[in-house]
Amino acid sequence: MPGRPTTIRLAAALGAVLLAAGPARAQIDLGGQAGRAATPPRAAELVDVRVLADVERVVPGATFHVAVAFDIAAKWHIYWIDAGDGGSPTEVEVEAPDGFTVGPARYPRPEQIAGPEGRSLGYHERTVLFVPVRAPARIDATSVVLDVDVYYFVCKDICLIGETKLSIELPVVAPETARRAAPTDDPGRTLLDRYRRRLPAPLRSLEGTTCRLERVEPAPKRRLVLTGPAAGFDAVQLFPIDAPGITFGEPQATVTGDRFRVAVDVDVQPRNALGAPVRVRGVVGLGGRTSDPSYAFDIPVESDP
Repeated sequence: MPGRPTTIRLAAALGAVLLAAGPARAQIDLGGQAGRAATPPRAAELVDVRVLADVERVVPGATFHVAVAFDIAAKWHIYWIDAGDGGSPTEVEVEAPDGFTVGPARYPRPEQIAGPEGRSLGYHERTVLFVPVRAPARIDATSVVLDVDVYYFVCKDICLIGETKLSIELPVVAPETARRAAPTDDPGRTLLDRYRRRLPAPLRSLEGTTCRLERVEPAPKRRLVLTGPAAGFDAVQLFPIDAPGITFGEPQATVTGDRFRVAVDVDVQPRNALGAPVRVRGVVGLGGRTSDPSYAFDIPVESDP
């Protein structure tokens, strides 16, 4: 689970805000001075954040998802797990009672956003992030409360930092009671179903794919090569996830016949990984729409001999 943004990261984020704003927009109101810049909107006025769940009741021993829905003002955007060349990732932290296990947030396929800083990855209009939560085998309480902290950048001509604290309470029922419960016609469930379909599936679930990490010179550079069936689509996109110790080059993505191929050089620096295992991660998207199929890969990097 990602940690709360550190002082260093928030300082860098503030620097990005001022850089994106430019000299004219970076003026600060110092108490009513004439000629001051117009007050920018607040992040909360541009992004409506709601917390939902994909279940109505918590069943002991079962896994469910806390879902955070973002409704974003027209022409503004927020960012994916890797913001690309600008911005800062959207993050969701869920605090659950003792005995519950909270997994990392899952992000729908992003879109590519062109801007002055280069190519960014994120979302316009609306998106939903999903956080898996596994309940313990025994729950003594009749309900559980989950606290949710959300951090995001919302950008257009300027970038604003947003932070929202929410919570959701769900009743606890025995498994046999849950099986007898009739389904309800919930508009929120329809929203979650639509965005759940945009979550990347494991690349290994797409039959006929290959995924290899080749050694190339000069060491410790690698080349990631992904191939697989294009499933009738005439385009393929790579959404790499940079991480400490891992930096991606410019990908070459092609579709020939009914096969796709993605190749990209990866700079591997284990000493910069902050002690974490070094892994090459990302998402391959078929087609060009956010609703088109996408597939996630996660490859451990073997150390050089």
